[in-house]
Amino acid sequence: MIATLIIISILSYTQFFYSKPTKITIKHISNNYEEQIIYIKKNFGYQYIPNYTNSFQNYSYSLGYNFSYIIISTYKLSLRKCLSNSDINCYFYYSDYFDLSNISLCNINKRLYFPPNIICICYSISKDNESYKNFFCT
Repeated sequence: MIATLIIISILSYTQFFYSKPTKITIKHISNNYEEQIIYIKKNFGYQYIPNYTNSFQNYSYSLGYNFSYIIISTYKLSLRKCLSNSDINCYFYYSDYFDLSNISLCNINKRLYFPPNIICICYSISKDNESYKNFFCT
C-alpha cells in the first residue's frame, strides 16, 4: 500500500512539473462559446444567453481576441436590437423567416425559417492575422 502511494506521488509530481500548458487558440475559444451557449439554453433557459455572451466578449478581449456577434432569435432578449444589417453585438427578433445573405458578419447565403424557441448566432473571433467565423443554432 505504501509503495502504491509512493508510485502515485512520483507520477503525479512528474506529470505536474513536466506537462506543457495548452496554447489557447481561436478554435478553443469558439468551441468553448458554442458549448456553453448550448448548455445554458438547455439547462437554464434562453434569458441567460445575452449576459453570458457579453461576459464572453469581455473575457475574449482580456485574452487579446476580438469577439463580435449577431443573435437571431424567436425570443425577445435583453440585448440591444440590431438597427441595420451591418450592426454587430446586437440581436434581430424574428418569428417567421430571416435572410442571412444581407448580414455581413454571417457570410452565409441562406434564408432561415424559424420554428419557435430557437436562437441562432453568427459570431467572429479574431486576433492579429487569425480569424474565425461561425454560425450555429440551438
